[in-house]
Amino acid sequence: MGKPETIVEDYLALEATKRGGRAAKIQDAGRRGCPDRMLLLNATKPIWVETKAKGGRLSKSQELYRDELKSHGHIVLTLWTIDQVDKFFRFYDEGYFRNEPISDL
Repeated sequence: MGKPETIVEDYLALEATKRGGRAAKIQDAGRRGCPDRMLLLNATKPIWVETKAKGGRLSKSQELYRDELKSHGHIVLTLWTIDQVDKFFRFYDEGYFRNEPISDL
């Protein structure tokens, strides 16, 4: 069995795929702290996700990266457990995180 963090990350990717989306594995060359995944789901803006093992913590570089993304209006989540992934997708399935349609172009 893999590391607990990897189990949560793989489960996140599986659940995104079940919904027709994708949990893209992300790296930012030359910079530390980038979240593990960027969720690309139907009718949502990208959602950045850092997965951690239960009891794990964000490094300083991860906190700084998260704060920068949030300052630009991005949604950034840290998920430690399968239950938290399930809770996120329950919210998503109920319509949370949906973008409003753009009508003025």
